[in-house]
Amino acid sequence: MEIPSFFPEARDVPGTATILPDDGKRSSADEYKYPATQFGERQENFYRNLLRLYRLTGVKELPIYFAGANGQKYRMDRGCIRMAEHDGFLATLTNNGEGWAEIVRLNW
Repeated sequence: MEIPSFFPEARDVPGTATILPDDGKRSSADEYKYPATQFGERQENFYRNLLRLYRLTGVKELPIYFAGANGQKYRMDRGCIRMAEHDGFLATLTNNGEGWAEIVRLNW
């Protein structure tokens, strides 16, 4: 799969990074584990980045793995993805045909 390139820069607040360098690991949907917890600054920052991606693309299916304008490969934070699913912000995470989660779907 070719990694899409469309995200100029993440706007992470120091100590709340939610867009991380791609570690090359591809995880199945059931490996995204994080308990439902109290909403905090890190999760707020993750939602802000999701909304930026939506505004840039106009689509509600967003890639978990992507390349930035600088060519650097990134991935969304797995814990933040699961928390957003718990909150109903994202639809239930599913696997692609290769057995790993490739996209998130905005649930609104």
